[in-house]
Amino acid sequence: MSGPWPFGAAFARLLDALPAMVWMAGPDGGCAGVNAAWLSFTGQGSDEVRGRGWMDPIHPEDLAEVEEACGRAFAAAGPFEVEFRLRHASGSWRWFSCGARPLFGEFGACEGYLGSAADISEIRLAQGELVAERSVMAARMDARTEELITANEQLLRANRLKDEFLANMSHELRTPLSAILGLAEALRQGVYGDVTERQALQIATIEDSGRQLLAVVSDILDLSRIEAGAVQLEIAELPVNLVCQSAIRQIRTEADRRLQTVLYTEDMAVGTVFADQRHLRHMLGALLGNAVRYTPEGGTIGLEVRGDPDGRYVRFTVWDTGIGIAEADLERIFRPFVLLDTSLSRRHSGGGLGLTLVERLARLHGGGVRVESEPGNGSRFTVVLPWKFHERIAGAAADASPAAQRPSEPPSAPGQPLILLAEDNETLVTLLTEYLETVGYRVVTATTGGDAVEIARAMRPALVLMDIQLPVMDGLEAIRRLRARSETQGTPVFAITAHAMPGDAERCIGAGADACFTKPVSLESLARAIEQRLHGPASPA
Repeated sequence: MSGPWPFGAAFARLLDALPAMVWMAGPDGGCAGVNAAWLSFTGQGSDEVRGRGWMDPIHPEDLAEVEEACGRAFAAAGPFEVEFRLRHASGSWRWFSCGARPLFGEFGACEGYLGSAADISEIRLAQGELVAERSVMAARMDARTEELITANEQLLRANRLKDEFLANMSHELRTPLSAILGLAEALRQGVYGDVTERQALQIATIEDSGRQLLAVVSDILDLSRIEAGAVQLEIAELPVNLVCQSAIRQIRTEADRRLQTVLYTEDMAVGTVFADQRHLRHMLGALLGNAVRYTPEGGTIGLEVRGDPDGRYVRFTVWDTGIGIAEADLERIFRPFVLLDTSLSRRHSGGGLGLTLVERLARLHGGGVRVESEPGNGSRFTVVLPWKFHERIAGAAADASPAAQRPSEPPSAPGQPLILLAEDNETLVTLLTEYLETVGYRVVTATTGGDAVEIARAMRPALVLMDIQLPVMDGLEAIRRLRARSETQGTPVFAITAHAMPGDAERCIGAGADACFTKPVSLESLARAIEQRLHGPASPA
């Protein structure tokens, strides 16, 4: 036998019985064991192959290629194949093709490699007789390469067009949504006068519908960011109980309307978890929303938190007593845009992105998602996250966003500070102007970036609200010019954009904006941010 393997003796005996040469390596690339066929061919002992010893019989001219192929594969945790000459115990050389595949653990970590080597000496000898054919094949390969280059260029162009389309759709959808949600919020707060109870119910319907549409737009853009690798987690140590209660509040009204019971079970040993607050709430909210949607009236849904005994992972389980999922569909539910019920009479709404985003976001956190379900007996979705993040990730934690901070009263108006609003959408100009004036500010407006720069220079506003997509001169250039002039270089500037693609917020900050808000913007949140910037303790004198 080949000596001890990192698994059971019975399996080792099975490998030793195989005529093929089989080997196993650890995650560092060192050999962990070979079978009897390898030892018989090379004449090595079981101890000689350990670590890098398995490479000793490889031909010196092939060794560098083998090391490079192994190094690339091990670094990327991917498969590899390589051909090399191997010395027989008699001293002769034979050609072998060696292929290996990575072995992954429970959560996707590469734990080693399992490979085999096949004798291809006869094939290599035959290749010597096919030199002319190789020349023809090389010419065909060149032609195919040109085709692939052309296809790749077309693919890149299509990808750019997709990004441009998504960015444009983001702007075209978020701009009217800003007006819809903003007007509804202003009406609800009584900016335009008192509303009746019946009117308040209709305003709430407008807000709910607008938020549903915004959620669809946001899901599409979030998935695009994730697929492009442009999502950066803002890791912070979060109180688990508060995050879970917040996620439950998102679905409480709908659950109550459907007479559903909502249960929450916490693990007192799990006080905090390192995660991105917005994305964790999104994951829990999406799973709870699905539980409400797919559970009949009078049913029960729940959220459970459990920490594993060794403190490595936290499990957030959302369960329900709903319709369940067929076993054949379980492997499809995390694919984007997959709807299990695609008939015209389907009872449940949704765009097929919620579970995809949950799965992608969980993986970004270094965890995963598990599902258990049976038709008619409900479902259990478990998000598994690391309890303690790696120091490098945890060190990148950012402060909580304004939306996560404790609400404050609307800003007061000592001396009525002047706000410059640069916006070309008439509805939004009217809405923002009337709201800001209601909460204690004077407002002057501009419809182009150039006008905004000149008005700011002449009137010295306390703060500038700058829309990014403006005619003649866009908002980014206007911000740069404000920063370039001594009279306005210190004026606070809040960028407001309907674009929500990767890098948009960074471009605004890079141009000189103090903060960036994505449409639709909550009027109350915007007013709170202005108040904090102008009158908060952290504001410059």
